[in-house]
Amino acid sequence: MRFSPFGGAEVFLKRFISELKKKGHSIEVFSADWPAEDGITVHRVSLNCPSFLRPIVFARNVGKAIKEAAPDVVVSLERTFSQDIYRGADGCHREWLAKRQRFLSGIKRLAVRLSPMHRGILNLEKRLFKDQSLKYVVAISERCKEEYIRHYNLPAEKICVIYCGIDTDEFSPERLGGLRPKARAALGLKDDAIAVL
Repeated sequence: MRFSPFGGAEVFLKRFISELKKKGHSIEVFSADWPAEDGITVHRVSLNCPSFLRPIVFARNVGKAIKEAAPDVVVSLERTFSQDIYRGADGCHREWLAKRQRFLSGIKRLAVRLSPMHRGILNLEKRLFKDQSLKYVVAISERCKEEYIRHYNLPAEKICVIYCGIDTDEFSPERLGGLRPKARAALGLKDDAIAVL
């Protein structure tokens, strides 16, 4: 929906787009603010609404834009009405809310239950998993897969688990080894001092 240079879904999507471009595919991105990039067409999707309505408004507006563009395959990282493949980077919202409720006071529990944003996301999630045109779901863990099955009766054969990867060049021991002493010195930490982040 929105772009952050540090967001996990955005990092995944940038890498995915890069690989698809190398293979000669035409790429179209539907987002409120995805940055322009050579080799992709960015469709700006309007989000002119209060923040609690954004998930639903985005799903509706991106659906209209996708109908006009008519791509061959739609891979979505958001809960929308228009995807062939859904990559559930956020996990199962229904499960997250259930777990969160255990740590809230009674009044906060009620506020979350009545929240238009959460109700909207739950509605989108339910519609997504009941949509007969949804071909595959990519879960980021076995746990997410199990939650989709338990909460939405999604057939296991429709779900593929692909764990989040890392860039082994950026996060190589060799590269990080050179950064560690500099970071410790900048923080005034001795070499033998234990540091916890």
